[in-house]
Amino acid sequence: MSVREAINKNPVVSVILIVAAVVACVGFAVSSTANSSSSGIPTKAFYSDDDGATYFADDINKVAPFDHQGKQAVKAYVYRFGNHGPFVGYLERTTPDGAQKIAALKPTEPGYADKLAEMVGRHAEVKKPGGKDWFKPTSAAGSKAMSIQAPANETQDLDPVFP
Repeated sequence: MSVREAINKNPVVSVILIVAAVVACVGFAVSSTANSSSSGIPTKAFYSDDDGATYFADDINKVAPFDHQGKQAVKAYVYRFGNHGPFVGYLERTTPDGAQKIAALKPTEPGYADKLAEMVGRHAEVKKPGGKDWFKPTSAAGSKAMSIQAPANETQDLDPVFP
């Protein structure tokens, strides 16, 4: 007997099975969404107050540099190669002029998030941990500062690490 014949001979059982399958699918979808802690908008970012030697997680909305326990903290981009432990690939801060302009923005004004993102991008500077000079990310030196080199003999992919 084919599936179609079985459905035609037992319509009540068929409807019950279909409804049960739909309920199970909806229940699974709701459960998956409720239990997923990694989904959604990130709320934390990594920062360093010792030139990338160490890093810590804090509110993603902080404009770096900011005071952290008496030291200036900047944003830290953390990565991992294979089994090698996480490391700071490069650091990012906002220029003093940019920080003043960002501070002048009002969170209640229309388009605040877009203006904030544009200001942070326009006034960003980057450097390698331990490096002396800061560079615009769009410059050749800034691009070089943001490039991450694999440790010797490492063949696995570079993976970003998030708090």
